Amino acid sequence: MIFDENLINMFILDFVLIDKSFSLREVIKMNVQMAPYAEHMNTNSFGLLFPEILEEFGENKKIDLMFTTSHALISPKLGDSAKVSGF
Repeated sequence: MIFDENLINMFILDFVLIDKSFSLREVIKMNVQMAPYAEHMNTNSFGLLFPEILEEFGENKKIDLMFTTSHALISPKLGDSAKVSGF
């Protein structure tokens, strides 16, 4: 079986063009064993390593990490100082 690189590029392009983001908090909650760790994703926990987070956002605020390959979702957050390219 031969896979042409254009086929692979087509799948990658489809993935990049999806306007979808993934939440680490939501992914963790899908696994029953990992779900309790989502409660520790807050400013108190991250503030142990980065005290500035507590100073800027306060205590017991939820933190989530979002992942996306969508240029449409990323570009407005970066402003004019950065250009989105590739992954």
